[in-house]
Amino acid sequence: MIGENESKKLDSISLSHSTVERHIVAMSDDTREQIVNQVKEFPFYSIHLDECIDIASQQQFSVFIRYISNDDISEYLLFCKVLQLHTKGGMDNFLSKR
Repeated sequence: MIGENESKKLDSISLSHSTVERHIVAMSDDTREQIVNQVKEFPFYSIHLDECIDIASQQQFSVFIRYISNDDISEYLLFCKVLQLHTKGGMDNFLSKR
């Protein structure tokens, strides 16, 4: 495993909420950038918009992207947001505010 000196170094690393959040945001941004760069290489792709109710009765809006790469279909969830509007047409209202 690791030695005592390495263990002490690991213990000294700050894992505050803001540090963890910054790392998550950085990884998310990097992943999104990689997906966008991949999609730019292909002439055809599809975007799937979905609205559904989750187990907690929250209205969810999801966006997926699909494309073919090396004869394989790739699909990624771009984002999923809770819709604060609990009316029919919640996705329409969500999109009109963007």
